[in-house]
Amino acid sequence: MNKTRKNLQKIQNELNRAYKHIEIALDELSEIKGLPPALQEDMVHFDIGKLLELINWIDIVINDLRQKEYKEIISPKVIEGNLFYNAQNKRYRLLTSDLHEKDFHRGNHLQVLINDEWVDTRIEINAKGKWYLIGIGKSGSELEGLRVRVEGDEN
Repeated sequence: MNKTRKNLQKIQNELNRAYKHIEIALDELSEIKGLPPALQEDMVHFDIGKLLELINWIDIVINDLRQKEYKEIISPKVIEGNLFYNAQNKRYRLLTSDLHEKDFHRGNHLQVLINDEWVDTRIEINAKGKWYLIGIGKSGSELEGLRVRVEGDEN
């Protein structure tokens, strides 16, 4: 279980208990006669709903984390590495740090790291045999060494 999600669940449980205790205490306080007017005024304006909003926000974050964990479990393996030109077969190749290799074919989908952001693209080749990335503005030797990633089961 994700440590952050576990901690948030613990805090959410504590806040739920606190909410119940505060609700009971406010009910009991409202039954006491002869309280100072300033205290009575503060009780009228006391917004326990803010605590409930906080509990609900934590619940949303926990659910988001749970969904993210689930997606990580079921999502295909991602292979990340650098592009290099393979002169033998005249294709670009993904090479990873563990020496995994994957040759790209025209139309393969991939993501390229541009300014610290992963950008979806496709690799293509023009009529003159020059490789390029759709929508990225890079082609030929500019592709050399680019950081890319693909889903592991993509050919």
